[in-house]
Amino acid sequence: MWDLEGQHGRSARRNAGIDEAAALGCDWLFFLDADDLFNVGAFAAFGKYYDRYDAVWGNICENIFGTDQLKLREGQLVATESVADILSTPPFLTLQMGLFVRTECAAAVKFDTEMDTGEDFKFYLGLWSKYRCAKVPEIFFINRRGYHSTGPRSAVRSRQGVESRRASRRSRLLQGAELFLRREFRRQGNALRHRQSLRHHSATSPAGAILRD
Repeated sequence: MWDLEGQHGRSARRNAGIDEAAALGCDWLFFLDADDLFNVGAFAAFGKYYDRYDAVWGNICENIFGTDQLKLREGQLVATESVADILSTPPFLTLQMGLFVRTECAAAVKFDTEMDTGEDFKFYLGLWSKYRCAKVPEIFFINRRGYHSTGPRSAVRSRQGVESRRASRRSRLLQGAELFLRREFRRQGNALRHRQSLRHHSATSPAGAILRD
């Protein structure tokens, strides 16, 4: 489904795919990000789980784009059936796009079309809160590091927008702090000159001579 101008967004396109699969009578879906790779042994590895669960994630295996190097993401949650484990572990080390899910379950949860980033994890948690879910030791996909999809509504663009707004806010704060310091220095300088002027006036005026006497 082409959406090069970001008129729909990937959540809407994923939801359209769910609807189409449901209309065709597909029992299961496999989601894979466009910038990642499918593990050719994924379907065979998944075979032992399909009758026990409604959604299954495998371990996150990484590849540095442009190389043949593969490695499991260090520190990740290897296997669990507990949503408490998912919630108590950093998201980066738990679940990632590259999952098997029953079509009826995906259709009941769907992706939030108002979100351009984070919508995937909201979808995952929706599944874990309602259905039988598991993360298993097998590898279903290869996450390619350093190679991301782009576009008006890509997660990368969204993060760049957030960072740009943060940088702009930091710049405004620094400018405000600089302006405050300048005003404060000017105020203190004026106050110092005013006190010096008063001392000079007191030293030279008749009233000052009376006070000194």
